[in-house]
Amino acid sequence: MGEEDGKEWMVLLFGRYGKRLNGLRLGTLLFENWIPLVEEQCPSRWDLSELESFELNRHLVDDPHKYTQWIAAMVSAPPQQSASSLPCRSLNSVQEDSSTASDVSSLSSLTSSSGTPYLWRPLSRIRLNGIRLQHQDWTTVIKALDFTALEILDLTFTNFDEEELQVLVDCVPEESNRAMPLTTSLQMTPIFYNAAILRLVAALKKKAPYARIFDIDMIQRHLQ
Repeated sequence: MGEEDGKEWMVLLFGRYGKRLNGLRLGTLLFENWIPLVEEQCPSRWDLSELESFELNRHLVDDPHKYTQWIAAMVSAPPQQSASSLPCRSLNSVQEDSSTASDVSSLSSLTSSSGTPYLWRPLSRIRLNGIRLQHQDWTTVIKALDFTALEILDLTFTNFDEEELQVLVDCVPEESNRAMPLTTSLQMTPIFYNAAILRLVAALKKKAPYARIFDIDMIQRHLQ
């Protein structure tokens, strides 16, 4: 399949099945050529309301800054606005679909002003491998994260540093009635094992005891 045929197929896929897709992965191949099309077809999570996994895998991007707002929109919680004006599948339509009926319990139901229930599935896996952003862009993405069901935040091979980790720790909500088993992978990043990082890890554990930072936790266990 040629690139143009692939793009036509993607437009068709998002148009017909976007509301039912549970995973979106953009790899390294022709990254800059494809991501504008995906951004055009799916400008926000409302266009992929049942997404569970979002992954960008790219080591070199000419201008990553221009994708920051879109990435933030894709990892965010439902916007604070009426669902009646947003393109999301209704609860009844999913219950009538035998292939998704068993998954209804894991979805959140948002009620529009007209009383119609709409579905939203919070992301459980986010992978931003090889993405290099400026600090203010990382801050935008981190502050947009929806931690409701997030289990994996993979930032391998990024330039995510101590400043960004501080923002992440500040943004992680304190656990209440639900344990948050969030695993953050910081392998092959500029972060290294030092006293400042250990203080941030301790602060994270205080807010969310079940959360862990892969690589840092592993080194701690090895040294104990």
